[in-house]
Amino acid sequence: MRIRDKVFLFHGSSPFRFAAQALLAAAVASCDGTSETEPEKPEPASNPILFVTQTPYHAGFDTLTATFGNHKPGTTSVARGGDLMILYPDGELRNLTEEAGFGKDADKGIAVREPSVSWDGKRALFSMVIGGTAKNDLGPFYWQIYEVSGLGEGESVHVERVANQPEGWNNVSPIYGTDGRIVFSTDRPRNGDMRLYPQLDEYESVETNTGLWSFDPSVAGGDLRQLTHTPSGAFSPKIALDGRVVYVRWDHLQQDQQAHADRHGGTYGSFDFASESSDERTGSAVENFPEWQNQDEAPPGYHAHLFNQFFPWQINEDGTVEETVNHVGRHEFNGYFDSSKEGLPYHGADTGHAIIRNFLQIQEDLHAPGTFYGVDAPEFGTHASGQIVKFDGHEGKNAADMYPEWVTDPQTADAPEATESAPAGAEGHYRDPLPLSDGTLVAVATPDPRQESGKGEGPFGNETYKFRIRHMVPKEGTSYLTAGAPLTPGITKKVSYFDNTAFAEASYTGEMWELFPVEVVARPKPATRTFEVPEIERKIIDEAMQLSGGYEGLRDYLIQNGLALTISRDVTRRMDEQQPYSLSIPGGASTIAEGVPVEEIAFIQFFQADQLRGYDNHRAGRRPIPREMHDAPDGEQAAVGAYKLGLDGSFAALVPARRAMTWQLTAPDGSPVVRERYWVTFQPGEIRVCPNCHGINETDVVMHEPPPENPPEALAPLLNSLFP
Repeated sequence: MRIRDKVFLFHGSSPFRFAAQALLAAAVASCDGTSETEPEKPEPASNPILFVTQTPYHAGFDTLTATFGNHKPGTTSVARGGDLMILYPDGELRNLTEEAGFGKDADKGIAVREPSVSWDGKRALFSMVIGGTAKNDLGPFYWQIYEVSGLGEGESVHVERVANQPEGWNNVSPIYGTDGRIVFSTDRPRNGDMRLYPQLDEYESVETNTGLWSFDPSVAGGDLRQLTHTPSGAFSPKIALDGRVVYVRWDHLQQDQQAHADRHGGTYGSFDFASESSDERTGSAVENFPEWQNQDEAPPGYHAHLFNQFFPWQINEDGTVEETVNHVGRHEFNGYFDSSKEGLPYHGADTGHAIIRNFLQIQEDLHAPGTFYGVDAPEFGTHASGQIVKFDGHEGKNAADMYPEWVTDPQTADAPEATESAPAGAEGHYRDPLPLSDGTLVAVATPDPRQESGKGEGPFGNETYKFRIRHMVPKEGTSYLTAGAPLTPGITKKVSYFDNTAFAEASYTGEMWELFPVEVVARPKPATRTFEVPEIERKIIDEAMQLSGGYEGLRDYLIQNGLALTISRDVTRRMDEQQPYSLSIPGGASTIAEGVPVEEIAFIQFFQADQLRGYDNHRAGRRPIPREMHDAPDGEQAAVGAYKLGLDGSFAALVPARRAMTWQLTAPDGSPVVRERYWVTFQPGEIRVCPNCHGINETDVVMHEPPPENPPEALAPLLNSLFP
């Protein structure tokens, strides 16, 4: 019998197990004829590393290692057989879930993901799914949050499900808050209504999580709160050393491409429901924001609008002040994107600095607080692996000076198809970069520089990607880093369970992937952050509200009514030229660029993300569609959801909380002039102040002056109308 056909089961945590696995890996390689070399010598890190193993699986857009739709629990999305592991500096390797009694039985197969360590370094959260691996076991089963303790060598491990988390949903990416709460992502509908489950993303209309949430495990019911309502998903949250919650968001605010296909003979069967709380169909699929996705529907002189990026974002732990990290934009990170109409410049790649397409798997450098590592990867084909990049985003860093830096060779961002030849010297791809407290960097690496082939043993469909955690070392003759020695000798396992999708036994024997590494080390816990209202606006609020409870009275009103207040000082001032920027308010403020046609603006109109779009094909759930704001009062209207701009260019508006919102500046007749490109969530009682729309980093593009500081004239009249 060939060595690889035998069943090897390693239990316990002795160093002998580590050595035995190394010998097995070498023997398997030799018998395969794939390598006659000695196995690589492992080099553990200077602190314990917590990570997960995962049975190799095919690349897809709804699998565990995909860029999006990676929260699904079924065996077609995440193969069972993985474990939570810890590696100590002396080389001892422990299987923590196995020691705690999980994953031993084939009919209760498990998968695990995304561990995060407590502030004192003694416990960790992770997500685990159990079951779906016995014949006819069709669920339901869900990713749920667990906590592990006993991480020290010689300690007894203990794993238990975290109390008071929402049940019946997929809860992933858990992290410890600074206030005893747990921040995480889930696919729970925004309001818990099963009509809205699952939420479908704005790209392929497939299942996505609904954003970041938090709960208190010590309180009955968990005091569940939605921090961000994210129509296309939020991923990999972390709490930075300065207290910001940083995370990756998929931004895709564009029209429905499935509905566009239907208008040209497609078979998706797109339609709209009458409301989120109704099952009645309207018989149409209406979209009026943003502009047209395809040029074939755009009027002459206008450009189609495509928007597709994974980007770093930040919020406070209570969900307030959601924005890209330091308000950084596409101009600083991305290459080409087009203008909204003829006569306006497009944004091309700035050859003076590095550019990236996406930013995934954010992780802060403890040695350089505010420096964030991530991965620029293609959307498909590489299991969200690509080029390691980083940027300096410390609080106070001006976004105009925030540019990405390439950590690995730019070639690692690309991925030829599996049937194509790789470029000369191509070195593979990376994911899950982890800056360690000793100043070094480790990452998950695969040597395959192409897209995954989709070929492999049994139902698992992967023979080319071999993810291992490796030290990153200087690449000879370059300024980049490349994969060095592995941390482990490789972890080999036999996996066997019943696949109810194929209605057959699924089995795999071989090397497991190593994913999601985190360092088990204590970190200083930052102070909990809250939003602050600038003194300019605070003074207006105090004066207008002096007979109605002042600032606190306004906040109480907003909280009780599920509202937020958003304010801007002068929306005629802008920092980009890809939408109209020569703007004038009739009889009021103007910011006019010489030689550029002037466009009048008079209103700001808000849109909310209503889950109204359904499909007649196999897709369950609903896609969010922008609809004129109707869950909050609106002002003097040219259109539903609109507020009149002040003559100084300001506005003050009430918006619904805990629902994705976007907006546009409109002409006096209500026609759109300048559109927001992102969804933004507000919290009950939040008072959000932006000096201007499409915020100025240093100076605007016309007057070349810093952000406006005028007291917004629109604020007091709004407050007086609420509290006469």
